[in-house]
Amino acid sequence: MKNKLTVIHVIESLALGGAEKALVQTVNAMSEYRHIVVILTEPDTLKTNLENAEFVNLNCSTFLQRFKAIRQLRKIIVVEKPDLVHAQLFNSTIVARRASRGKVPFVFTLQSMLGEDLFKKDVIS
Repeated sequence: MKNKLTVIHVIESLALGGAEKALVQTVNAMSEYRHIVVILTEPDTLKTNLENAEFVNLNCSTFLQRFKAIRQLRKIIVVEKPDLVHAQLFNSTIVARRASRGKVPFVFTLQSMLGEDLFKKDVIS
């Protein structure tokens, strides 16, 4: 029997927003993978909608606690040995990118064209 590929999803919370709903739909639709959903802070309103995932709340809501979140996520990555780390939204992308350190394939999802400007090199022109 082949082991399932592991994906760690990192998102700021599981509130009732569009990015959060999209993440839950994606995880539920992809039962052929092992999913670990990591949130930076509460609320975790949509947690009960996750059918096919393990769940971790890092409880890091302030800017300074983001460094703690990076360390905690790095430990999760070392233990779980994921095949992919996926982040959604700005703060979770920063935390996940720092935690994965290029040792694990990393992708992030922009939820709107407005978010695209945050990742351009020359934001003035």
